[in-house]
Amino acid sequence: MTPLVRNHPKTQQRETHVAEKNTGTFSAIGKGDTPMFGTTALLVAGYSVDEQKALRDLLVAHDLEHLPLVFIDAALQKRKLSDLAAHPDLSAEGRPSELRRAVILSGLRETELHRLMKAYRLSGLPRQLWASMTPVSADWPMRTLLDELGKEKEDLRKAAIKRSEYFA
Repeated sequence: MTPLVRNHPKTQQRETHVAEKNTGTFSAIGKGDTPMFGTTALLVAGYSVDEQKALRDLLVAHDLEHLPLVFIDAALQKRKLSDLAAHPDLSAEGRPSELRRAVILSGLRETELHRLMKAYRLSGLPRQLWASMTPVSADWPMRTLLDELGKEKEDLRKAAIKRSEYFA
């Protein structure tokens, strides 16, 4: 699956999304060195301590260890995404997280995004939600984004069921 970039109709700024209910046009993310929006970081929620280590090992194995990891637990869920990305020292690494499992990408280059997604797919780690920080979501608390991603996932699941019933 190719990640998508959407031109936001209100801000006319480039945004990256997994899925969105708003209207707008989508186009594939390139394979160049263009950075995505935000301070470079991976905001990671819902990981056990062992999975945190596995993700860190995955980054090292694929020459992505330079990407700051910020592990989010319940104590950090009310912090804004932009604050979390800008302060990797806030990370809850070493503490398990009971939040919804997700990785929020911030400031990655297109090549890094593709390498990370491919490596993760092949890693055997559990499925999770993926999203990118955008000018709109940067001021959202992590919890709000996780809730929205959960709603989008459920909407997509329901739409898939309706499609399968229609074609049955």
